[in-house]
Amino acid sequence: MEVENKEQKFLRDTAVIGIGNILSKGIVFLLIPIHTAMLTPAEYGASELIYNLVNLCLLIFSCSIADAGVRFALDASFSKEAVFSITIFLPAISSLFLVMAAYAAESFFEIAYLDYILLLYMLFALRESITQFFRGIGQLKTFSWLNILFAVSLLICNVIFLLCLDLKVRGYVYSFVTASICVIAIGFYKLIKRYGLRFPDEKLMVQMLQYGIPLSFNSISAWITSISGRYFLAYFCSVAASGIYSAAYKFMMIIVVLVDVFQKSWQISAVQSYTDLDRNTFFSAVYKKFVLMAAFFSFVLLLILVPLASFALSKTFSEAIQYIPFMVVLGFLVTLPSFWGVIYLVVKDTRGVFLSTVIGAAVSLVMFIVLIPAYEIGGCIMASCLGYLSIIAYRIIDCRKYLKVDNFAGETIILLVLLIVVACLINYNIYFAALLNVIIIIMFVKKYRYVFISK
Repeated sequence: MEVENKEQKFLRDTAVIGIGNILSKGIVFLLIPIHTAMLTPAEYGASELIYNLVNLCLLIFSCSIADAGVRFALDASFSKEAVFSITIFLPAISSLFLVMAAYAAESFFEIAYLDYILLLYMLFALRESITQFFRGIGQLKTFSWLNILFAVSLLICNVIFLLCLDLKVRGYVYSFVTASICVIAIGFYKLIKRYGLRFPDEKLMVQMLQYGIPLSFNSISAWITSISGRYFLAYFCSVAASGIYSAAYKFMMIIVVLVDVFQKSWQISAVQSYTDLDRNTFFSAVYKKFVLMAAFFSFVLLLILVPLASFALSKTFSEAIQYIPFMVVLGFLVTLPSFWGVIYLVVKDTRGVFLSTVIGAAVSLVMFIVLIPAYEIGGCIMASCLGYLSIIAYRIIDCRKYLKVDNFAGETIILLVLLIVVACLINYNIYFAALLNVIIIIMFVKKYRYVFISK
């Protein structure tokens, strides 16, 4: 397959996933004004800590079976019926194990919101396995549609449980429960009708676990780098500080969501193109688009996010606005390792993914302890940036044993420095920062438009 044809297919996959992902995340973004209006910083911080603790449990107990389901479903040498049965069976077993472990632990110490955490874990694990399996079998439209359904359901439920019934933290949890059940019911019905359920193939299940478990350790390390800072903030500062950080973090997720669209379709194209003779050329071309797209989104977001945040956040969360420009810089760094991570997944070297993320987690943990007591929320952001920089450096060097990809290092560093300069200027003179940002965007488009326009 020619490079241009592969790039066109890749862009089509990106468009399909992108429409669903951007629409769904855009709808979820509308939750920010509801949450910051109806919850205090402490209540919002507590809600986010519950949500992120559930996600940590997913990383520990699910063995990344949803990711394994995508990879093995993409491989024509494995039965999709067998892969589907395993992606349903393992979340159910892990939920049972977590329930027993949690109630055993509660006999020694109290766990706040335990019932909510267990229920959300079971629903999140099933929802992730089902929706990701659609991506693995190439039904990208269904995958996107289910994401939109979840977001719309979540928005409606938040309006009911928070705005109408004012249930506070309970309403936050009930919204996720109800929206998840809607997606699981529809997705499971469609898949069970096509593939049925059978007793899991033990040999295949072992292979999927061998693939998924290192990814779980990788994801735990990534969680430490990106999320654990909130718990350090709660410990060193206050739960309210964690709530302020969480509110600012939501805006950073805009760039992560936009680039995640690219990454999801990239995994499919990378698997299909890895054995081609022109793979180095193709991977280098895609990486250049990847970096430039992430940078472009970051500069545009720096231009609009502060006014947008002023509208979206209530007065009790206004402190978060000063940190949002630096969250955009963090968002740019968060996106870059995902390209290299896909290369590890293509060659099934999940150990490489794990090692790189452990290094990032170790750097972040040390920096959290050093910087948060001194600089509070700003220190948390700086520590996360250093963690992701270490992941990027490791993966670029290590992936050379698989591919000779042009890492575009010089221009990436220049773009990162420009992002930092604009982010710093915003808190001193927003008008001068906006003028500089517009100039950068115009120059950026003029210089790099050829990368995205096919001749």
